[in-house]
Amino acid sequence: MDAMADRRQRALAMATPVVPRAKLDEVLAATAAFAESLSPDTRRQLAALEKLAPAQIAGQTVPVDVAAVIGLVHAHGEIVELLRAEIARLSSELQASKQTSFPL
Repeated sequence: MDAMADRRQRALAMATPVVPRAKLDEVLAATAAFAESLSPDTRRQLAALEKLAPAQIAGQTVPVDVAAVIGLVHAHGEIVELLRAEIARLSSELQASKQTSFPL
């Protein structure tokens, strides 16, 4: 691997946010809980709705378990916060790398 490719690979690794496995497991559990909470009636409604065009689906609603939706919203919020923290960390690292000192 040449030096330029190595630098690109390191830059990509630094810029790629990583979600900790425990948080990813929480998100997967929340999505599974949501999917499992759907009643057979709701599943039938969703199956019929997903055949429609996006413009026809807009504004349509189906009954869902509120606890499952709250679980999804919380999981999403936690991931967003992790990514914001990662962006702030990378931004600080970038600023620090731009600061140079010159010997007097």
